[in-house]
Amino acid sequence: RPTSMQRSRSAAPSWPAGERDIVGIGSCTILRASLRRWLKRPVPSPMTSVSSPQDIPVLGLTSDSIALRCAPALGGRVFSLVNRRSGREWLWRQHGTRELFRPSDPADFGSGCFAGLDECVPSVGACRWADGRKVADHGELWAKAWTIDDVDESGFTLSVESPAFGLRLIRATRLAGSTVRFDYSLANMSSKIAPALWCMHPLFNWLEGDHLELPETVTRLHVQGVQPALPASAPDAAVDGATRSGLRPVIPFPEMLPGVRLDELMLADNDAGFLKAFTDAYRGPVGMAALWNAGTGDRLDVRWDSSAAPYLGLWLTRGGYRGWHHVALEPTTAPHDHVDVAVNDPALSAAVTLAPGERRSWWVEWQVS
Repeated sequence: RPTSMQRSRSAAPSWPAGERDIVGIGSCTILRASLRRWLKRPVPSPMTSVSSPQDIPVLGLTSDSIALRCAPALGGRVFSLVNRRSGREWLWRQHGTRELFRPSDPADFGSGCFAGLDECVPSVGACRWADGRKVADHGELWAKAWTIDDVDESGFTLSVESPAFGLRLIRATRLAGSTVRFDYSLANMSSKIAPALWCMHPLFNWLEGDHLELPETVTRLHVQGVQPALPASAPDAAVDGATRSGLRPVIPFPEMLPGVRLDELMLADNDAGFLKAFTDAYRGPVGMAALWNAGTGDRLDVRWDSSAAPYLGLWLTRGGYRGWHHVALEPTTAPHDHVDVAVNDPALSAAVTLAPGERRSWWVEWQVS
């Protein structure tokens, strides 16, 4: 693990030309007027309003250390997080394109643009709630246009409502130096108990030399899906990339199999493998995880309110999903992708539901160095 003195301290590069063409960084003065019309008041100086060629409005925040871009109309997704000192783009987008686009089917996550951060509420996996209502793949919010509620000198606040379950999610995004902070509030505005599993779903770029760092207390992971299948000797071994219903295999961390180290973001097949797994519940008020690169010195620390979201989901694809290579560190309220499964666990039921009028708040921070 590199020390702070060993990490890169190169000068901040200019924004990549391809990205500038798409988001129009050079036209901030004109486009700030567009944001002023949305807000009906002056735009604070750290904020930029830019647009992609697909006419998707984009908000940006910039400090000496970080450049962040967010598309409110595409599920409030944060699709770019650049370390301005090293030039590393942390958030992943599809190979061969840096464009944003709307999903062809809002109920099908696979038709979306898979860019950066999605917020998954009230489930990650598609399922049915107890009363028979459908819960969409990766929830309802990733495909909806979010409302810009406010901006100030350090960030912006967005909100969105769930039409099926009466939930309202508010997310304030603030930038201070090298840290991005997300403050969340989720409320049940309906008259019924609502499903309310939350999972932060950020896809981070994988680069050669990247490492995963988890607390020393994390010594095992609960596998939800894996390819290639685990050996038959593993408890309740996975079959064809998906675990059997009910029980799930447990693998050690950091060495999931002999010679296969998850802390080095390795899988049994690094050309056609993937893994989805969850930690045990974090103990203490703050959860922690990190990605870092031994060669470049780049580091991304993820911290979150583990009193509200005690678990971390890990998604890693090394070519096994659509040929892509990326990793996701996913703070979440439950160690399951499907809210209909989580709600039937007495230890989780209260964490993945909201009573009428109930509100829950939590926070997440990303620190780039």
